Amino acid sequence: MLFDRLKTFYVVVNHGGFERATQSVHLSQPASSMRIRELEKQLGVDLFRRSGRQVRLTDAGKIVADHTARLMITMSDMNRAIDELKGFKRGQLRCGATTTIAVHLLPRVLLQFKKLFPNVEIKVVVEKTAEIEKRIMADALDVGLVSGTMKNPSGFNINNFLTDELSSSRLPYTGLPNIERCGFSRSRDCH
Repeated sequence: MLFDRLKTFYVVVNHGGFERATQSVHLSQPASSMRIRELEKQLGVDLFRRSGRQVRLTDAGKIVADHTARLMITMSDMNRAIDELKGFKRGQLRCGATTTIAVHLLPRVLLQFKKLFPNVEIKVVVEKTAEIEKRIMADALDVGLVSGTMKNPSGFNINNFLTDELSSSRLPYTGLPNIERCGFSRSRDCH
């Protein structure tokens, strides 16, 4: 409520009177006058000297006008910052990754991300899958890029974005078993 009164006061001051200000604040002149009277009552001072249709700031009104102008700038800056945050134009991204991903894949991805969102601060933590899982659950990370199996996958929104292919190569005369015929978990059973 105080902010609405200060905003009305600010508009009245900048438009040089109540009549011109009413369109800007989308209020009738009586409603604008009432807000100013409520503000004066709340502050315990007269903000305007009224003479017919003309209004002039009192000394107290000049002080309130100065502070209100700064407040409006601050509010505008705050709203712009919030809008940027909503659009992910600024803020912080806390990312956890396992070593292989952090070394081989993440640098290229982060460069592309930074080009799109230059004002977003990126913090990277390199840990084992279990630790990244714990940190996400504790809200210490926003995103985790892991290559291991998670203990509690149902508690996460998981997107698979890369699948590794495992292949073997060997010289034909080594006498080693043909790993391609073995299931990965059964490799010790192959002859």
